[in-house]
Parts: sequence; structure tokens; C-alpha cells
Amino acid sequence: MDLQALVAAMNDPRPEERAWAALVIDEAVLARLIRAAEHPRAFDHACRTPPGRWPHPGTPHDALITAVCARVSDFRRLLEAALAAVELRDFSFAPYLRVAFPAGAHGP
Repeated sequence: MDLQALVAAMNDPRPEERAWAALVIDEAVLARLIRAAEHPRAFDHACRTPPGRWPHPGTPHDALITAVCARVSDFRRLLEAALAAVELRDFSFAPYLRVAFPAGAHGP
């Protein structure tokens, strides 16, 4: 499976593309996506889609993290990826924070 195509489909504005991506996510694919998130600069470099044609606001890494965090409920699985993202500029940790603190700021 082409990782770039999968990530792009997960964030495509067309519902049929997002449905296809949701169907192909299994544990093996999810583990591969998490490993890719642990190398954000390499992932952005590997996605050769021109910035103006990328189907998600931000970088390919932003799309990857949004998709991965929507599918993972155990933050421990994402810890290495979150730490790797610290070096990035203009990166929102919101997807990671939603997984780390599912109850939000007013949780138990």
C-alpha cells in the first residue's frame, strides 16, 4: 500500500476517499503510520506533493498526525512521535493533546 496515497485519502475532502482510507486502516498500517510520525521531517520530505496541491492545511506531517491521533487512544503509543515533533516550527500539538488528555482541561 502506498503510504502517501493513504495519508492523502484520509484527509481528502471527498467522503468516498475518506471512507476508502478508513477501510484500509488495520493495526499493521496504523503501526507503520505511527513509525512514520516518529520522523516528521523525513515524512514531509518523502511526500513529494507540491505544497499548493496537498489536500490538508499545513504539511504532510500535520495530515499524518491528525489521521493517526484520530485512530489511537493510548498516548504511550504516540510518545516518541510527539517528542520528535518538538523540533518542528509552526506545529500544533492539539492532536497529541486530545489523545493525551481525552477529558480535556476539566478532566478528573
